[in-house]
Amino acid sequence: MTDIQPDALREALQFLIRSDMPAEPKRMLIAVVMEALAAMEAVVVVRDTARKTYPVWQQAEIDQVTAFLQGKVAQSWQHADELITHLVRELKRDAVDVRAKAIELGYGLAVDYRLARLTIPKENND
Repeated sequence: MTDIQPDALREALQFLIRSDMPAEPKRMLIAVVMEALAAMEAVVVVRDTARKTYPVWQQAEIDQVTAFLQGKVAQSWQHADELITHLVRELKRDAVDVRAKAIELGYGLAVDYRLARLTIPKENND
């Protein structure tokens, strides 16, 4: 359900409102679609609030990211997520914000396994 875009839900809601289906199922489906829209909007509000709460990176935070990620390369998706999660807890910032800053600072290999895999191919152990 997370792949559904808000515009698609709004279209579905309009379709349901105009449909000729029986009242009880129609009412229930409209409620479910409206609930999904509200949940999506809540996620956006929380994410935007987190970004507004910490708009500017302090030098101490940058130093902490640099010290922690220096020399690290993601060995798996989980490893990259663990590195980001550690910094999220330490810095009390949004994961998207931490990942973007790490990449900006040149530590993409530590926080993006896809980038690490493309840049540093695994050795063939045959």
